[in-house]
Amino acid sequence: MIDVPGIFALVAGIAALGMLPWLVRGWRWVWSAGIMAVLLAWLYDGVSPDAVGWWFPLAFGLFAAAPLGVYYLWVRYGERSEPARFGFWIPEDRAAGLLALSAAFVGIFLVLTLEPGFLLGFSLPPLPDPYDFGLYLLILPVLALGQEAIFRGYVLIRLADTVSFRAGLFASAILFGLTQFNPFVIQEISRSQLIAVIFGGFITSVALGLFLGFYCYKSSWSLLGTWSFRTGILWFTFLTPVVIANLAWEYSFIFALIAIVGMLIVAYAGLREPRYQARHYLEEPLNPRRGTLAAAARTRQQIYVSAALVAAVLVVLAFAAPIAAETERAPVRVLAIASGSMVPTLNRGDLVFLTRVTSPDQLQVGDIAAYNAPYLSTEGPVVHRIIAIHYNGSTPIYTFKGDHNPSPDPRPVQFYQIEGKFVGSVPLVGYLVLSPALAIALILVLALVSLYRSTSEPGRRPRPRLPLRENPI
Repeated sequence: MIDVPGIFALVAGIAALGMLPWLVRGWRWVWSAGIMAVLLAWLYDGVSPDAVGWWFPLAFGLFAAAPLGVYYLWVRYGERSEPARFGFWIPEDRAAGLLALSAAFVGIFLVLTLEPGFLLGFSLPPLPDPYDFGLYLLILPVLALGQEAIFRGYVLIRLADTVSFRAGLFASAILFGLTQFNPFVIQEISRSQLIAVIFGGFITSVALGLFLGFYCYKSSWSLLGTWSFRTGILWFTFLTPVVIANLAWEYSFIFALIAIVGMLIVAYAGLREPRYQARHYLEEPLNPRRGTLAAAARTRQQIYVSAALVAAVLVVLAFAAPIAAETERAPVRVLAIASGSMVPTLNRGDLVFLTRVTSPDQLQVGDIAAYNAPYLSTEGPVVHRIIAIHYNGSTPIYTFKGDHNPSPDPRPVQFYQIEGKFVGSVPLVGYLVLSPALAIALILVLALVSLYRSTSEPGRRPRPRLPLRENPI
């Protein structure tokens, strides 16, 4: 059954986006092109095969080719230029080397991201049928070419040509990451799934975009290398959907970042751009002797600031690491909520603060408190609400219940079991305690940011009109 309203919304959405080039002018072209490519990715995510029926192959091909059409409209009618200026050229003397290097990058990325599977095992979901296999085989290279043309060929080169290489690199990477952060889809998922989407989808894609932008620059502004790499990754993802069994998303995120950093190192060491290109785009001084000491001092200062930032995070994590351990002398304890038994008062991932109680008089019905119950939780104290207090002589006996639970906790609680009384909470921060892998991943992200902050600031020298390369077309 064909969903006629769905098809109508699909066509209307593409037509509305197609009007965007005539609604913006001047420097806004570069942003509108990137935003339009992001909107196309979001729109495609909202169209399922069930919604469009047998039109799905046509819709899939249309959306795959749409970014390429946007690129052509922007270059020819917005810039009044040729595609060769914005990445569509092949360096004849380096083409074979770029293709070989892209194949090596695909291998590096797959080996490092799939490495945990050699210990945990792999699983192979059902392979696509021959019809879908052929569809993906033909259309995925078009999709990769269109996205690379927009984010690297147009946004990166345009901003590097007019503003700075740094601005173009990060703007293109962030726009590329937004294609994996669809707000129309994430509103239907839980908070823990949202965290996985932010780190496993958005931040991973931004880091990958940084690598692709740097690879494009090192390839003398040719899209051949980035397009062949993206095509190889998409082919593997869709045609051989190998997944690792029982792997938390945090570890997938960490290994993906390690793979991206490894590829950046290989690209930096394996490809050498012309010296005059580095002077214009990487802000290297035209005279190496002039201002060397001042530049080195500024760089050292920025490195010190970045190192202090990372050190501060390490101190915070070192404080958070023993949170689940006993700290009898601490006036305030900190715990991470590991379940949803206290929803909506407390959610999983909240960091809660507890004050020590020295007397039963400090606890009343309605208070939230933490108590030790190994029979109920092996991950640490239970944080629930007191719903009743009974006395066995002068000894108080407490009945606890989670706000979200249908019944009270199975056993009564005595005063010596109580660890503290709830005084406040901070949302989401508790994930650093619940998932050490996420804490490590955040350190890796901060290391990437520190690497960015340690580079020299953009200069104010006049820039060339065209991206520099040895054999311009």
